[in-house]
Amino acid sequence: MLVLAALLAACSGARVQPPPVPAPAPPPAEAGKASFFFPVEIPLAEVRRIVEESLPPRVSDEQKQEISSALQDDYYRYALERGPVEVGFTGGLLTVSFRVRGSLTVGGKLAGLPVHETVDIAGRVRGTASPAITPDWRPDPQPTARIELDRADLQVLGAFSISVRGFLQERLNPVLDQELKRAAGRLLADLALRRKAGEAWRSLHVSRRAVKDENLWVRFQPLELSLARLTLKDGVLHTGIGIAGQLSLSLGTVVPPPAVTLLPPLRVDSEHDAERGGGFDLEAPVQASPEELSRWTDRALRGQRFRLSRDREMEITGAGLGVDGDRMVLALDFQTGGRDGRLVLRGRPAMDAGTSLLRLADLQYDLASGGPFLRLADRLHRAEILERLQKSARLDLAPLLGQAESGTAHAVQGLFPPGLHGEVRIDPVRILGLGISGGAVWARCRMTGTISPLAR
Repeated sequence: MLVLAALLAACSGARVQPPPVPAPAPPPAEAGKASFFFPVEIPLAEVRRIVEESLPPRVSDEQKQEISSALQDDYYRYALERGPVEVGFTGGLLTVSFRVRGSLTVGGKLAGLPVHETVDIAGRVRGTASPAITPDWRPDPQPTARIELDRADLQVLGAFSISVRGFLQERLNPVLDQELKRAAGRLLADLALRRKAGEAWRSLHVSRRAVKDENLWVRFQPLELSLARLTLKDGVLHTGIGIAGQLSLSLGTVVPPPAVTLLPPLRVDSEHDAERGGGFDLEAPVQASPEELSRWTDRALRGQRFRLSRDREMEITGAGLGVDGDRMVLALDFQTGGRDGRLVLRGRPAMDAGTSLLRLADLQYDLASGGPFLRLADRLHRAEILERLQKSARLDLAPLLGQAESGTAHAVQGLFPPGLHGEVRIDPVRILGLGISGGAVWARCRMTGTISPLAR
């Protein structure tokens, strides 16, 4: 963020009264935009703990129901206890597995005589659940739980046989599906992704000073909300909250914060997008008042020295900015050889490709004031002075960009919602455009960076 203002500062000029500057107009580019992705890590062991706490340790049932035409007043009764829960993640689905053991009793009347038979049973329950979430943040687990029993049949007085496997599967599988669905709801509630997303959404409706003690303001209006698909790596589930919206920057003008809007429908990222790491991407033009530009210009250029000849230098003692058509006007107060003077340089702002050097293309200059010696030197050596100015009148923005990267890291850190903490690292700033439009200087930059993963 700071780089945009710094860039304009570096392009500016004269403390001397510059030509009148019309009110800034929006640059000839699309509106600024930004996107943030806050990664979240969930250890699979934590998922197992939540699922195990959600699944009941014991299930039982007793019902009167016709089991066989040979029986009257039929009934059944079963009780099962589960073992420790195992949880995995494969094919985009959570997998759940646990051992069960218990007993099944079938009874009734056979030829008028009461009978009942009990068999010990053991086996394993296996199930899957989708981590899918609907656009209104409801879990959509689509559970599939199945019981697999070691013992298959139960003999009743040697008169007939009952398939234990089929009998219990028919009754238990729907119950297990319901329990797995309830566990998925508990898992989503405990992970508090909706709460985190809501806090991030509200906190990013922001207008604030981008950098301490600088009159540069940033305004962000969230528009889209997304959630990354779950992926597994090294025993840890990875997801994240993505927020994108409009970004605007203003130098010298305080902008009001946007009105807080309700959470929009959630969008789940594609599987490809789920692989991205945490980070942010900011791209925006900056609008700047002439007063602020002149202040930044003077601060950036005052005290700089330029060599005019082998034994002569000029030191900038004041600077200000003006605009004339498609050219920038840098009015420079200077001293050289103990004498004061004033140069007015005109040129189109340009960046040397692949460098951080800012220069004025098609440079022209006028000696607006100075003593007889300077005027004589100007007449005799104008071509040489212009050539040296073209070589020397360049500003290396590397120090300013470094300051911008540091300031942006601090500013992005300040946008984090409560409960989300991560280390911010800034990539090198890219300057996408620089020019003049509607009487105002504009710059457009792109800044990207990473945010370290955030624990649950």
